[in-house]
Amino acid sequence: MLDAPLDPPQGMNTTQLRAGLWISGVALLILGLHVAMPGRVTLDQGTLVVLMIAVLPWLTLFFKRFTITGLVDAESRDRSQGVTSNPLPPAPRVMAQIPAPEPSPPAKKVLATLGRYQHQMFPNDPSRRWTFGVHPSSPEYADFLAGVAETVRAGWVAVSALTHHCMLTNEGLAYLENHGEIRDSGDFFAF
Repeated sequence: MLDAPLDPPQGMNTTQLRAGLWISGVALLILGLHVAMPGRVTLDQGTLVVLMIAVLPWLTLFFKRFTITGLVDAESRDRSQGVTSNPLPPAPRVMAQIPAPEPSPPAKKVLATLGRYQHQMFPNDPSRRWTFGVHPSSPEYADFLAGVAETVRAGWVAVSALTHHCMLTNEGLAYLENHGEIRDSGDFFAF
């Protein structure tokens, strides 16, 4: 018996994992009943569709895009976005010790993305923040991590422990106000 909690597979959060396990469990129960009592539980088209649905949550772990002709055409997302009314402050020790250098291209891309969508979503509401993250399977993930690490170190960006999305801090908003060329840059993560 395992005492440790079940970690969600890469690409699934805990809620998605629970839903996937529940759907798959119901489908396996139906299949088990058919094997145990083939006369009472038949495998008709409806049952087969339920079994196919049970497989779908797990397909997103292995395939970025999949198509079942006539039924489904799905694509998993490399990036996710959200909003928060509870922006995080930068770590106090970071702001006090490290002067803000010229950001690298990955850091500028993170700042440009946050600035662009923050301005589009909440142009006159600095109390709310637009957030985003890049999935580890994305080819842009390494640049995203490098940019986030640098901007967090500078105190311009904070990362939510709950969603793992990054967001501008008040200092980040002020920095972008003084550096509009970064926010208006054409190099950003598109959603």
